[in-house]
Amino acid sequence: MKPLTYIAMVIALLWPSIRSCATEKQRAISATICRTENELDHAEMRHDRSVLTAAFSDEYQHINFLGAVSDKNSEIEFFTCADFALEGASVQGCTVRVYKHLAVATGINNWNGARYRGRDLSGQYRFTRVYVLRDGRWQIVASHASQILHQP
Repeated sequence: MKPLTYIAMVIALLWPSIRSCATEKQRAISATICRTENELDHAEMRHDRSVLTAAFSDEYQHINFLGAVSDKNSEIEFFTCADFALEGASVQGCTVRVYKHLAVATGINNWNGARYRGRDLSGQYRFTRVYVLRDGRWQIVASHASQILHQP
């Protein structure tokens, strides 16, 4: 048997296992990132600066539902200041697409009892977050959130 034929035959036989390993790895990454999304909601409720600091990369940028852009420090200040309150939060429909060392998470954040300086921010927010794998952990480099004003 020619070497190339042998190699092709081995690859054909192993391909389902190779794809299965990749799929398992992607499922594990997706689970980790969706768990992180829930942990972020809880950190925001507790004003937990350390969790937020670890989650956001130094170059992090967020575009909020009003179209304003903020960086890591302003986002952390917003969620940890006394003017912000969040009584309950949950993530719905978290979906993650993995591209080697980059992942994109989308879903809906449900906020209950959310207030900032007297303004009610409660509601549903569709989000997109871009994660990058650095030093063995996933960090958020960019995000966007839009308030869902009505369901179609």
